[in-house]
Amino acid sequence: MSKRMQGIMAILLLLNACIVVILLMLLWQVYFAPQKVVVATPTPTRPPTSTPWPTETPTPVLSPSPTNTRVVPLRTPRPTSSPGFTLTPPTRTPALPTGTPMAPLPTPTRQPALSGRIAFTVYEGGGYETYVANIDGSGRQMIWSRMHQPDFDPSGTQLVANGELPNHLDLQLIPINPDNTFGQPRKVSVNYEDSWPSWSPDGFRVVFVFYAANSQVRTLSDLNTPTEWETLKGPDGKNVRDGRYTVWVGDRIALTTCDHWETGSACGIYTIGAGGGDATRISDGSQDRATDGFGNQLVYMSPADGDWEIYKVASTGGAPLKLTDNSAQDGLATWSPDGQHIAFLTNRTGSWEIWVMNADGSDQRRLFTLPGDVGEWTEERISWGS
Repeated sequence: MSKRMQGIMAILLLLNACIVVILLMLLWQVYFAPQKVVVATPTPTRPPTSTPWPTETPTPVLSPSPTNTRVVPLRTPRPTSSPGFTLTPPTRTPALPTGTPMAPLPTPTRQPALSGRIAFTVYEGGGYETYVANIDGSGRQMIWSRMHQPDFDPSGTQLVANGELPNHLDLQLIPINPDNTFGQPRKVSVNYEDSWPSWSPDGFRVVFVFYAANSQVRTLSDLNTPTEWETLKGPDGKNVRDGRYTVWVGDRIALTTCDHWETGSACGIYTIGAGGGDATRISDGSQDRATDGFGNQLVYMSPADGDWEIYKVASTGGAPLKLTDNSAQDGLATWSPDGQHIAFLTNRTGSWEIWVMNADGSDQRRLFTLPGDVGEWTEERISWGS
């Protein structure tokens, strides 16, 4: 071999040695030199309404850096493990269906605020007293003396009540002032046996029971003339008798009686047109008694379950709705002036209290405690005025 060829070979060997050295240095930099891992942080963005499964992006080519820093961008596909750190795959979010709007949340029904005042009776000093108090029990005032079975007129400005004072043993009309004090009473009937007065919805007439004459049911159309009344007639055209617990409901009068116009053996609550005539049996309990009416809806109380409970039914009949159901005594239900609530008497806490509930019987809650005993409370009445 010539000297020229030997020189070329020597140069080639030297170049190969340099290349090998450079490759070894690169390998050492990549796999053996201490490295600083920098994770690129993505710019936060508003999450989309629908997140499909991401597609894999190409792996970037790493190049040596004079600062020995290896940049590893965040990747959405499943990564492979590298020395010094571990990445976990993202949680897959199911894509929301498109084109299907979300149903709006229901708007809560706002219950109207309670207002008005309650007339009620307590038994004290050997007789009944009528009080009027605001709906929360404040502003309580005694109304005259020895009055019971009160009923507010539709305007809420006067009561009709059953008097027990000497020379006032009849029905009395009593003005009620805004501060719950009372004005001058005046008589609207002439018999001490007159009981359970109830206003007509128009506020011009009063129905009541006259005990002395076979418990006739009478209506007063002229409150300025106590001696003029009309007697309620049954389907047979005769006077209704043995009536008790009268309540005016719509254009009908509710009362507890028996069907004397037929067999006389079917007893319970009946409603009869205010002008007499047709009769509809509402309940079949001889002890059941109507307590108040609003529109054509009647509330009544019954001991059918062994204790007194409250029911609601249409004045023309139908299936009654039981509003209370417990082992306590609940009764004397009265409608609020707007017909949205019902107040009632109960002893479910051990004390006699006035409670209130929605017209469907829900949300039963306490209003206030009575200031005394209730006596024969099932013969009494409470009334809600505006």
